[in-house]
Amino acid sequence: MSETTSCTTLLLRLRPSDSEAPEVYPVEVTLDGAGTFNALITLKPAAFQALESSPWEYGRQLGQAVFTDTGLQRALAYARGKSECVSLSLQLDAPDLQDLLWERLILVSGGEELPFAAAATVSLSRRIPSE
Repeated sequence: MSETTSCTTLLLRLRPSDSEAPEVYPVEVTLDGAGTFNALITLKPAAFQALESSPWEYGRQLGQAVFTDTGLQRALAYARGKSECVSLSLQLDAPDLQDLLWERLILVSGGEELPFAAAATVSLSRRIPSE
């Protein structure tokens, strides 16, 4: 990405799960700082420990968990179609998601596998709130 390339910003704010549904995380999705909607991600953070020695599989399963929600799929597709690059920012308000290896995140879609951290068209960042 060049210094002058304008990226579409996609912010995923992952909130803590509810005690009644500990594997379901509410997500606030914001596109270019304006349009916002809510989605849900179902994910078992402990299940990823067994995959740490297999980075590609870890990333694929993390990507499948995150992008199962059709609203998130559409938001990412829109962001990718709107400009040459996407700035994907993950704000991890849920403490149990902060230790996941988000830099391994891979989008699996229609035969394509896009490792976000290594893609020239994606800028991936992770935000953890300070206390």
